[in-house]
Amino acid sequence: MLAAAAAPDQAAEFTRVPLRSLLKKAGRQRGIEAGVERLRDALRIPHMRRPSQVEQAVGRQAIALLRQLDAARTSVEDLTAFPATPTPQLTVAA
Repeated sequence: MLAAAAAPDQAAEFTRVPLRSLLKKAGRQRGIEAGVERLRDALRIPHMRRPSQVEQAVGRQAIALLRQLDAARTSVEDLTAFPATPTPQLTVAA
């Protein structure tokens, strides 16, 4: 959801169709319609809003954090692609 609309003003403009698509893409299989209505209502609550400049700054920060998270995920995937090396046996001298 954050990648699709990082700032609250963008998220408030979502209609039911894109919200439904985002929920399905995220793996939701049940309760999609109820989830769409709940999200739509929550994203339009007036007290969730801030001045436009603040919303844009928060949106940019959210996108930057998502990019960092995606880079970390990619790094983990790259590291797990290597075959496991056997653990050497340690001997303890008495």
